[in-house]
Amino acid sequence: MIFVRDRGGVITFWNKTAEQTYGWSADEALGQLADKLLRTSYSDRREAIEASLLDTGRWEGRGEQRTKAGAALTVDARWALQHDHLGKPVGVLETHTDVTDRVAAHSALVQSERRYRRMFDASRIGVVEEDWSGLRTALDSLQTGGADLRDYLARNPDFVRHARRLARITDVNPALQKMAGASGSAAFIENADKLLGENDRSFVDALVAFANGERFHEGETQLVSFDGRKVPVLFTITFPPEPDGDQNVLVFVVDITERKQAQDALLAAQAELAHAARVATLGELSASIAHEVNQPLAAIVTSGEAGLRWLRRDVPDLKEVATTIGHVVAQGRRASEIVTRIRTFLKKAAPQQDLLQIGEVIEEATALVARELAKDDVALIVEPQHGLPPVRGDRIQLQQVLVNLLTS
Repeated sequence: MIFVRDRGGVITFWNKTAEQTYGWSADEALGQLADKLLRTSYSDRREAIEASLLDTGRWEGRGEQRTKAGAALTVDARWALQHDHLGKPVGVLETHTDVTDRVAAHSALVQSERRYRRMFDASRIGVVEEDWSGLRTALDSLQTGGADLRDYLARNPDFVRHARRLARITDVNPALQKMAGASGSAAFIENADKLLGENDRSFVDALVAFANGERFHEGETQLVSFDGRKVPVLFTITFPPEPDGDQNVLVFVVDITERKQAQDALLAAQAELAHAARVATLGELSASIAHEVNQPLAAIVTSGEAGLRWLRRDVPDLKEVATTIGHVVAQGRRASEIVTRIRTFLKKAAPQQDLLQIGEVIEEATALVARELAKDDVALIVEPQHGLPPVRGDRIQLQQVLVNLLTS
């Protein structure tokens, strides 16, 4: 919009754009005081502006005006002082650019930034802002030879280590600072590598999700705090759409230390309960256990007595003595195996996942309950299939299951 006013502020020229924007025709505007017609308000005192105009011949600034319909406009104004042939100031040429929408958008952006910053700072969830543009460049230039990206990363750990250093941290909120044991965000303004453990596997999954264009990725890992603690966390990564999304990757982190502790306590309680169940089971089977132990002991005594008789003969039969001693050794080992099996069954230990021959586990469990079954006139027939593959599990837990089934 362009108009001219004299030194008294009266409008002497009014262009078509001014007519269209402000709503007054040229006939309506000419002869009017510009400031009064437009109800102009300035960012500085009017007197100071006029003094600057007379001193330099020009002025630029921002103000607010009203249209004929009463709408408020924000304008960038440029004034140029006009002179007559004697150099005397006679008028002012004003050009105005409507920046209402631009100012409103900027104000909305500022308010949005402030709102985001309040949420960022006040959130009890850890938030990390990261720039992954360097990662994008590295992935785009990667030559995988047609291999799947995950397979390539598995075979090239050096690239993964390099990529971790390319995920640059730009900001962290107070919750994450506290989680990591840091005194401020400045300690993080390097890269994500320092927060991840040496054996972290979650970054590869995140990298694949990023390369595949996914918008979100979730996972579980451990953060390494500044004092060396390992903090178990759940995380969600958001990958905003391009073009600027790679520079604004957000990672939301939740500390699950208490949940892990509760899980550990639950597992410990379950182990305690299982141990108590095994003790109770053996208490019920005490007669069977005593019988099983007494059998090899009785055989040892019998073999020993027989060996003594062979030695006391006029001509000792050393071959028979050797045979009976062999029986003693065999029965002694059997007794030792029985005691070992019972002690193992009673052992209070964490579950161990081993490859087991299920036939051996069944044999050991049935030996524990053999006497109990015999007392109730139960004939147990076990017909294991040959060539069964090994199973992975905890020997004691499997034995407990079988004993419970056999005695229930």
